[in-house]
Amino acid sequence: MRIPAAARRGPVTLFCAVTVLILLFQPVFAAQSSAESTAAIPAPSENLDLRLIIDISGSMRRTDPNNLRQPAVTLFSELVPEDSKAGVWTFGRYVNMLVPNKPVDEAWRSQVKAAAEKINSVALFTNIGGALEVASDDFYQDRDFSNTHFILLTDGLVNIDPSEAADRAERERILGPVLERFVEQGARIHPIALSDEADFPLLETLAVRTGGQFNIAHTDAELTKAMLQAFAGSASSDEVPLADNQFTIDSTVEQFTALIFRDPGADSIRLQTPSGNTLNRSDRKDNLRWLSTREYDLITLDQPEEGEWQVSGLIGTDSRIKVVSQLRMVVSQLPRQFFASDTLPLSIAFYEDGELITDQELLALMELTVEISTAEGRSGTRVVSGPASAAGVFRDDIKLLRDPGMYQVMVRADGGTFNRSHRQTTTLRPPFDVELQGQGSGNNSAYQLLLRPRDPGLDLSTVNGELTLTMPDGAEERRNLVANENRTEWATELTGQAGPGDYRLALSIEGKTQQGLTVGQTMDTVLARFPRDEERSSYARVTAASTLAPVADVVEPLPEPSEPQVSQDPRFSPEPVTVPQPADTAIAEPPETDEPIWRWWWLAIIILLLLPLLGGLWWWRKKASQGDNKPTSDNPESRRDESGQSAAVDRDNEDAIAPLTSAIATLDHEQEDDLLTGEPPELSPMADETAPDSLDLTEPSETPDSMNSDVDVPESSEIPELSSEDSLQSESDPED
Repeated sequence: MRIPAAARRGPVTLFCAVTVLILLFQPVFAAQSSAESTAAIPAPSENLDLRLIIDISGSMRRTDPNNLRQPAVTLFSELVPEDSKAGVWTFGRYVNMLVPNKPVDEAWRSQVKAAAEKINSVALFTNIGGALEVASDDFYQDRDFSNTHFILLTDGLVNIDPSEAADRAERERILGPVLERFVEQGARIHPIALSDEADFPLLETLAVRTGGQFNIAHTDAELTKAMLQAFAGSASSDEVPLADNQFTIDSTVEQFTALIFRDPGADSIRLQTPSGNTLNRSDRKDNLRWLSTREYDLITLDQPEEGEWQVSGLIGTDSRIKVVSQLRMVVSQLPRQFFASDTLPLSIAFYEDGELITDQELLALMELTVEISTAEGRSGTRVVSGPASAAGVFRDDIKLLRDPGMYQVMVRADGGTFNRSHRQTTTLRPPFDVELQGQGSGNNSAYQLLLRPRDPGLDLSTVNGELTLTMPDGAEERRNLVANENRTEWATELTGQAGPGDYRLALSIEGKTQQGLTVGQTMDTVLARFPRDEERSSYARVTAASTLAPVADVVEPLPEPSEPQVSQDPRFSPEPVTVPQPADTAIAEPPETDEPIWRWWWLAIIILLLLPLLGGLWWWRKKASQGDNKPTSDNPESRRDESGQSAAVDRDNEDAIAPLTSAIATLDHEQEDDLLTGEPPELSPMADETAPDSLDLTEPSETPDSMNSDVDVPESSEIPELSSEDSLQSESDPED
């Protein structure tokens, strides 16, 4: 049976077009994948700009009686890296630039240390908004401020005028246009409150909205640690592990800074070099800076000796060894604030002399671990599974943290001949913020309880806050908080209707996420006293007593690297926790390939969409071939066959269409008649044997059998087979 040339050319042309489309779109998919992969590679921070703003108002004499701000300024001068810019401002009613914002060098450090002696508490007012504006007066410039950090030391009580109404209006201005200016520029504010009388809701809002870190410090040790946490989110730098009073310096280290905490009044520590020499704070060397306080020693040494160093003396927790090195480990910046439903992606890359290391043989030698610890000392460690991606990046996800509070994330790398570590802090916030605002005094006393949802994943229509109010005489009243028009705030007002005394407020909140998971929290009982004392802060933060985790997965605790045991979830390392761990955590394994699966799904969809068209063409070709068996003078193909003009064309096309017609050639006339009458053709054994595996699609959708005929498809259109691991790759693929 001869197949008409026109019928043969149709499928050939169609498959050629499909092949061209695939070849054209493949580079586009690859380019998009490459761009996404490059964008996810962590890089060393550049253009670091640190600005310290210090409150010198008269109220600081009471809230900071020991003037903790002076040693904090000195510490700031030592911790700022030399490849950055920094400046210092003070404020009361007016704002003064104490040290200009300029590149950091030894002259700048000396100027800051001298200026620290001038820190006092003599100003009349507390102009926080003006201080933020003056310290950021260069925001008009057309440049990137995303790596600009403002550390604000204050007691946090907005006071620009004797009038309470003026102070309230100024507070709203700070939380309005002033704060929006920082958000627009991407700059971060790290407030540190030096008193429990501070306006916590104000300071915490400044931190949360800008991605900064909020801390409270009552002692110089707490202030030092709060400064370090602020630096952890700004001056990203490498460390080398400090264990058993020892640390190792490799040949790539150009400088180290050792911050060694010790008990108050304890003797200053000493350092023993790898060659056996001893360094102490009385040494005078050109490459050595040594600052010793009551609670810590801060030692900076240029061009240190390679090998194992020893620290003599009792050293405290949070001690660390920062290094400046040609070999760097760079870890992606974690958000400073997150919610229980969030997943924190973690990316780790290595650089040598500023160049990203992609050598897979070298990266295969890296042993990476992640340790997550709470402020209470609970911790867990797991191994980061390799290998690194083709771009040289190790990836993991941190998720399923549930208890609100601050977490420290420590990444450690052991490369055999060198060690590096990197630490960050991040805070898990409760889904709701609650604030108690006091107004007036005496007979005009009033309070307003405000509830504000903060988790962006909440379904606001489901939020409900129920207040239990206990009167001074013990009577109880229950009421629901009333939402505003946009359901962005729920409130109720207290007026002291039962007379003078202490009113106890207990609040319970519940809601659902947009995925339907129930979340909620109960709040610590708070007192509202009538009549109100106007000397007290008008703004009090109500803290969460407990948080109800979403009704979700059963979460396994953080593992410790000892006593291996069988894990119920393959995503977790098979090590148990050695400390009670209510802050449950899981770190997901990275995918084993950087190839996004959606590229192959697109190709599969294109092929599947073409199958109905191919089936229709096949049916039409079969019908046309029957018509060719009755040649007439009106059939151009018949005339060309009779004259011999189409014979050469037929021979030229036979090789090209052979794969498409091999199965058809085995059909007999009876099968063709069945096909024309709508009955499905019965394939001969020969057709079954020649059907290619690549088109054996499992569980197809409902498709006419005529479209599922076995056809040999050219190799260029084969659907790539996906491994079981690829098929399970979800949209959580960090390269996707």
